[in-house]
Amino acid sequence: MLGHGHILDTLVNAIAGLLAPLNEMFAALGMFISAAVMHIAISSGSGESAALVPLYVPLGDALHITRQVTVETILLGEGVINSVNPTSGVMMAVLAIGRIGYGQWLRFVFPLTLMWLVIAIIAIIIGVQIEWGPF
Repeated sequence: MLGHGHILDTLVNAIAGLLAPLNEMFAALGMFISAAVMHIAISSGSGESAALVPLYVPLGDALHITRQVTVETILLGEGVINSVNPTSGVMMAVLAIGRIGYGQWLRFVFPLTLMWLVIAIIAIIIGVQIEWGPF
């Protein structure tokens, strides 16, 4: 709908204008953080990809970020949040079946999630620096 209504181009141009002063590395990290936040609202990986890829791909092109790094930001944003996402029905069901409280789960998984966050940021920085792709 955004594409047919010619709203997507306007939206991408406005966001690219805001992010243009940043270098590619910070723009890619911003895309990663926003994808992680969006995964809380859209807990389906395929649903999130369907919503974000049409917006992020032209945005990444406008900001001179390769498409592989653009997709990497979406996938890693989802991956880091999956283990702590309170809107994930599967995770909450597994915790309920195991009789593990969400607070107890967060205390257990938080250090691991922080390590994944650092690894994801490093991977994105490396991807931007080596201009990863295209394949």
